[in-house]
Amino acid sequence: MSQAIAHELLGASEIAAALGLSQWRSPLEVWLEKTGQAPAFEGNRCTAWGTDLEPALRTWYAREYQVAIWIPPESLTSAEHPFLRATPDGLVLADDQLAPDDPSNWSQGFEAKSVGWRMAHEWGEPGSDEVPTPFLLQAQQNMLVAGVDAWHLVASIGGAPPVVYAIERDDELIAMIIDGGRRFMACVANRVPPAIDGSEAWSRYIAERHPWSTEEYVRARPEDEVLVSRWREVAAQLAELERVEAELKNQIAAAIGEASGMVSSLGRISYRPRRGGPNHAAAFAALADEVGIAEERRAELLAQHQRRDSRPVMAPRSWSR
Repeated sequence: MSQAIAHELLGASEIAAALGLSQWRSPLEVWLEKTGQAPAFEGNRCTAWGTDLEPALRTWYAREYQVAIWIPPESLTSAEHPFLRATPDGLVLADDQLAPDDPSNWSQGFEAKSVGWRMAHEWGEPGSDEVPTPFLLQAQQNMLVAGVDAWHLVASIGGAPPVVYAIERDDELIAMIIDGGRRFMACVANRVPPAIDGSEAWSRYIAERHPWSTEEYVRARPEDEVLVSRWREVAAQLAELERVEAELKNQIAAAIGEASGMVSSLGRISYRPRRGGPNHAAAFAALADEVGIAEERRAELLAQHQRRDSRPVMAPRSWSR
């Protein structure tokens, strides 16, 4: 599938991010890729390892369940909702003697997942549908496009032998995917960004378009006043929560004493000395004294190597706590 066509379709692995339900990517990141303003995600070491592991998991599953699996040579597209695409790792055949590319011969889908041990807590009991939301939505869109009612996620978690998670078709989730996917792709077609959220992607997007500022202060509109008021409420709540957190951490530190930490039912808490990061300003001053750099020259060097401000949004001084 060409890059141009891929930009016009919303893949099953993209749907959670497009709907704002992914912990790994934001709607804006997908929108930037679809509108050609950012390169498509090309993967990393983890995704490359998952690709390498996929054939082994498929072989294990076919042997364990005594089934034949067909791998579509190209992505599938929904006939009823042509903006939705699926690229399944495999489709289980009802009869391996019949044509594998006949949708009526597809009994269910297969998906291989390599899961790092740090993500193991997000996966429930094998055999259940307790999988991370992005994978659940991916399976639902795959079922919609392929026209099947079941999808098996075969996962190797932390390098352990594979386990199977069974996802059944959920028409309510599929309706949400269709509606949300259609609205997202309308944003792509009209080149209108999705709603602003708190992602780092949105912070970069705004900063890149307005890197500098004038001396002017704009007058808040009524809708801006609502935002500022809400921010003030949240800031007050955060201040109280930070105070409570600091108190709890001190109480726990006192309970740990000279030990390296505490083992609780919720996990291991460490309390060990850390070496601080380098003090570059102090190191520069010491080096300047050592080699005899004049004060005027020091100021010139500091000015030459000053980092540009990132334009943070600062609260009024009256909010200081």
